[in-house]
Amino acid sequence: MKKIKLAELLRNRNLPILVILLVFLVLGVFLYPTLGASLDEPDYYVYGTNTLHAYSIADRLNGTFNINAAFEPNDLRFYGPAFLIFGAGIQNLFLAIFPQALPIDGWHFTIYLTFFASAFFLFKLAQRWVGQLAATLATLLYLSQPVLFGMAWMDPKDIPLVTFFAGTIYFGLMFMDESLRLFGAAQNFPLPASTLAPSLRGIKSKGQRGFFSIGLVLTIIEGALLLAAAALQGWLTQAILTANLAAPTSLFEKLFARLAQHSSDLPLALYANKASLLFERALMVGGVVTVVVDGVAVLLMLDSQCFKKLGQWLKHFWLEFSSGYKHSPRKLNWLASFIGACVMLGFACATRIIGPMAAMLVILVWVIRLKKKSLPLILAFALVSFLIFWACWPFLWPDLFGNLLQALKQMMDFPVGMQVLFNGIKYDSRALPSAYLPQLLLLTSTEPALLLFGLGVIVAILRFIKKSVQNRVEILIPLLWFFFPLLYVVLRRPPLYDNYRHFLFLLPAAAVLCAFALDWLFSRIKSKWLNVALILVVLLPGFMAEAQLHPYEYAYYNLLAGGVPGAAGKYEVDYWLTCYKDLTEQINANEKEDLNVYVDSTPALVKYYANDNITVKGLDNIRYPSNSLIILPSRWQHVLLYPDYPVAYTVQLQGVVLCEAKRVP
Repeated sequence: MKKIKLAELLRNRNLPILVILLVFLVLGVFLYPTLGASLDEPDYYVYGTNTLHAYSIADRLNGTFNINAAFEPNDLRFYGPAFLIFGAGIQNLFLAIFPQALPIDGWHFTIYLTFFASAFFLFKLAQRWVGQLAATLATLLYLSQPVLFGMAWMDPKDIPLVTFFAGTIYFGLMFMDESLRLFGAAQNFPLPASTLAPSLRGIKSKGQRGFFSIGLVLTIIEGALLLAAAALQGWLTQAILTANLAAPTSLFEKLFARLAQHSSDLPLALYANKASLLFERALMVGGVVTVVVDGVAVLLMLDSQCFKKLGQWLKHFWLEFSSGYKHSPRKLNWLASFIGACVMLGFACATRIIGPMAAMLVILVWVIRLKKKSLPLILAFALVSFLIFWACWPFLWPDLFGNLLQALKQMMDFPVGMQVLFNGIKYDSRALPSAYLPQLLLLTSTEPALLLFGLGVIVAILRFIKKSVQNRVEILIPLLWFFFPLLYVVLRRPPLYDNYRHFLFLLPAAAVLCAFALDWLFSRIKSKWLNVALILVVLLPGFMAEAQLHPYEYAYYNLLAGGVPGAAGKYEVDYWLTCYKDLTEQINANEKEDLNVYVDSTPALVKYYANDNITVKGLDNIRYPSNSLIILPSRWQHVLLYPDYPVAYTVQLQGVVLCEAKRVP
């Protein structure tokens, strides 16, 4: 076995990230007991446990299988459980290694490990465009962002999305590199000039004119049918809601009364909603059919032999690709990168609706770099990713298009309004100002990160403009990755809450742009001591804030907001309610007799940590027994409830109250 020399190890391009991950892994072993459960976790992990029922072979064999059991609780079926499925294995392994840990601690460490996978992807992506030192420092800057590091423990939806999104781009670009090598190795079967060279200079043949006419007529018919279906949807909904089924007179009412046999027991609104969903499903299918039919018509119009030529082109592509694959010494790299990209994309799409954007960024570069050779790869990428996406989301199995449509509507326009504190004003989450996301990004990033980001955007744009920069098209990825979703939020103003946790996936792109700035600075600063000073200035504010705020790093606000004390009362502070852990531990230490504790919002957060003598119940506005405790969060200003009850226990952060337990007289 070949010995690894120290000099070779030190020159290894992956050494910095391996050291960083090892240090933070050890740090995590000491930190995990200090982290409290978050508002989103209890039901989500129950959903994960229920989801595993969908994969049970034993239940299918013994006749007890019920797919609906995998869709609860609440509306969590609209979110893909991919992270929960593979995360359960990591959690169980963690609990086997640390048997004294609580199950919730195992999930926290699993999310933490997932977060550090995103740091690895960030480092490797940055290496494509900047030097080793800049990539390393940008990764550390990413890890030093208190808001991100705080959520890296107990946000089971958004942190995995950060990793899946970044992983899709990393593996996608790696797959492109390997594909270029494969095609370069194919010397015996060069791909001929494309046989698909459509021209719009005229439709000469009679057959082409016929296909054009057919396509035009089909387009008109399809458009008319879709418009008619949309109009019919509104009429049918209104007709159902106003139907007189007790004494039907019109033909519609008589037909509806015969079909809706349970209409006397069910509200008409339920039938109207079902009819609306059916029409939306029909419109979706009709839209797909329209695109496919029109696409085929256009191809046949341009070249009536196009499908025959397409088959020939695919044959030549396969010959070239198989030749390159046969002679390539990096077969495993190609296969691993393809599988990695598909898995990451499938998981990202199942987690949030923004997931496909990662694929679009990758495909953009594939098309530019691989040109026509990218088309079969894109089709394979899309197909395999979709199969993974479908396989890890049981809610889609009974009705793929119908349930997917419901999930998309839920993700795109969250229907439940929540109170959001922003700039000292209480907003409905569905009516936030355009400045919401940009302002919070500005106030919750460390000051060095803000300066480097601004400079990095300028440097990245200049490098993209310069034709001398190799692979400059790839620089579009971090720019589009960050600014396209940001622009969407500013213009569209979708429902948001819990600050900007739904858009944490922007932060790796921001860190890459900071890497451009750092690379530019290191290329101009020749003094070793000035470089050391720059590193300290960049990293110290974030890491110091994390140490001071732990375990509430996500409550961080920078000097522009006046820190946590300045932000309190103007912006959300403890929007995760993790302070319930510290509050419960205070109660455990001082209350030894049997005690009733009534919890405002998510009693399970207290149940995780409460001693056996404590009975935890939800806040139900009954007459509470004397000497019992009522736990109230600062969120929604609920600590102001029950003003006559004395405060027995409190959790504060830099003088700001996060939650309190009040004693019932």
